[in-house]
This record gives sequence, structure tokens and C-alpha cells, in this order.
Amino acid sequence: MKNPTQKQYREFLMKELSRNEKWAIKALLLVSGNQVPEEQETGIPIYKDNSGFNKMDAENLTYATKQYLKYGDLTPLTLHQVFKRIPKYWKQVLQASNRKKLHSRMFEVKQLKLF
Repeated sequence: MKNPTQKQYREFLMKELSRNEKWAIKALLLVSGNQVPEEQETGIPIYKDNSGFNKMDAENLTYATKQYLKYGDLTPLTLHQVFKRIPKYWKQVLQASNRKKLHSRMFEVKQLKLF
């Protein structure tokens, strides 16, 4: 098994994060956790450190995070917004991922498509 390239990781993660609810919510919680507490509370990014949400997404995705933590679920509209916005944070997801497990998952999905 050859190790995936950065481009392959990007394509795989963006696809999964835009349609797989489990992956999108895990990414939402991960990226939210990369924010400083003030950013998590207010939904306004304070630092430009390529960590956490950007200025355009901070308010909506902070709301989605709080909704998920409070109710354990997202409304269909909020989930749609997460699917639309969270894929751009694939690098933060990749940095936090176990590459061996991710590689196995990529290979597993590729095999499923062959049948």
C-alpha cells in the first residue's frame, strides 16, 4: 500500500466532510476545540493562527457546535451548513488524524467502489 499524497488526503477528506454526518460532526468539534476559549464563547475569531474557524464561518459553526453539545444532534438546516462549510478545514482534521487509520479508511472506500 502506497502512502497517499497531500492531494489525495485533501480530496478524500473534503468528500467525507461534505457528506458523512459522523465525520463532519467530529471535524466540527475538533476545529472548535482548536479555538481559544474567547473565540469558542463569542463565535468571533481573535487570532489569525490558521487554527479554529475563519471569520466567515465562526459565528455559524460556533452556533452549530453549541447546538450539538447541548442537544446531541443538529437540525437538518444546521447540518447542511456544516456540510457546506467544514470541508475547508480538512488540514486541521488531517493534522489531528491517525494517518494509518485514515489511510486504511481511504483504501477501504476505494475497494468498495470497485464492486
